[in-house]
Amino acid sequence: MLASSGFVLSACNGPDSGDDLPGDEGDTQPFHAIAPSETLHALGTEPFWSAQVAGDGLRYETPAEGGDARREDASAAAASGAAEIAVTRFAGRNGVSWSGTLDGQPFALAATPAECSDGMSDRTYPYFIMLTVRGGTREGCGWTDRQPYSDPGAQ
Repeated sequence: MLASSGFVLSACNGPDSGDDLPGDEGDTQPFHAIAPSETLHALGTEPFWSAQVAGDGLRYETPAEGGDARREDASAAAASGAAEIAVTRFAGRNGVSWSGTLDGQPFALAATPAECSDGMSDRTYPYFIMLTVRGGTREGCGWTDRQPYSDPGAQ
């Protein structure tokens, strides 16, 4: 019985454990493809939303939600149906994220390099976006001025 439990443990923690993880173990540098000085543009379609991140500020808009995305203390944003959110940037090993608070709830937007389609156009974007807002998760695509989307249909 004792011998068989040792076998089970070695099966869970075998010598190959962790060898198949993606990435370079020696790479400890934070993600740098989107510089802190760049503006990230992001959008999603179900429901429609858009965001722009510049420095420590993020502008979040949701035409489908109308006034619900507004904050009372951001009068310029309230006038346009958008929310202005103070965010903190975090650069990990394979992407960057910005986090803050919207209407007293956690708000986070993360960008990971990956070919992305909005599902409604022929555009291909360089970043996959994961948005966490109001307790839900939304997906979208993103780009910067230095790393634009491609649009084979535009002439």
